[in-house]
Amino acid sequence: MRRTDHGLPTLFLTLMLLNSVAFAGATKVDQSGSSIQVTIRDGLLSVRAENAPLVEVLQTVGREAGFTTVVFYGAFAEQIGSWSLQDVPLLEGIRRLVGNNSMMLRYGATEGEEGKRALAVLHVYATNSKPADEPQSNPRTQLARLSRNQDYSDQGQPPERLQAIDRLTGLSDQYVVDSLKTALHSDSNPAVRRRAAVALEDIGGDPAANALEAGLGDDNPSIRIAVVTALGRIGSERAIMAIGQTIMGDPEPETRRAAVLALAGHEGGAVEAFLNAARKDDARVVREAAKWVRSR
Repeated sequence: MRRTDHGLPTLFLTLMLLNSVAFAGATKVDQSGSSIQVTIRDGLLSVRAENAPLVEVLQTVGREAGFTTVVFYGAFAEQIGSWSLQDVPLLEGIRRLVGNNSMMLRYGATEGEEGKRALAVLHVYATNSKPADEPQSNPRTQLARLSRNQDYSDQGQPPERLQAIDRLTGLSDQYVVDSLKTALHSDSNPAVRRRAAVALEDIGGDPAANALEAGLGDDNPSIRIAVVTALGRIGSERAIMAIGQTIMGDPEPETRRAAVLALAGHEGGAVEAFLNAARKDDARVVREAAKWVRSR
């Protein structure tokens, strides 16, 4: 069945839809030496890009996968590099390409494989802040060192990365928030990503809410549930808007239900709008959750 999307108040003041560049299939080569090759087969993404702007790489992936890439211009003009992915699940591949930037996903009414809603729009905005260098023994730097790289074969095992998060307890500066965001956004182990979400919840405030948004596009529903639960406990205006994105667009009923429950105890026009939308959701569990929250 189709769920009506009533729209979501945007978190962005300015979004610019990038113009498409005519490629020969999924390959682009220009005189500057930049080249981009993208293939998607059976939901698996392969990318080989050399000296390429990240924006154009994401555009190419979007064209091949059938979704629109919307970019909030920030530091993207400087993000030129090389990427190599081979047969990676699509959402995981997108997360790796986006890297330390932030992304938000919107799903359309069209159903894709296994009856799940297909990705319709990818919102990406640049993270401009760069933490200052600190000694590698500092707990602030250890997690970043363990989680920043995309290839985890030579990185710390999950217990070590979990311990690195635990050692950040009581610290709440921007470097800590950025390190936890990297772990939530990029770590290959779900337990590490979940622990990072809980740690950000403990920090609280808009910087933590902003970092938690990186987990809204996780391909593991349990991580998305942990993220919206954490956002609900933070309860800031930004956190409420991020919860609303999940209610309006997440493909999994249980995740949408968790987002609705995260609104319990909160008030305001946005909360009412999201609860009204949830009451019209296709899934009974989501509708019942909205009814319960409104009765409190």
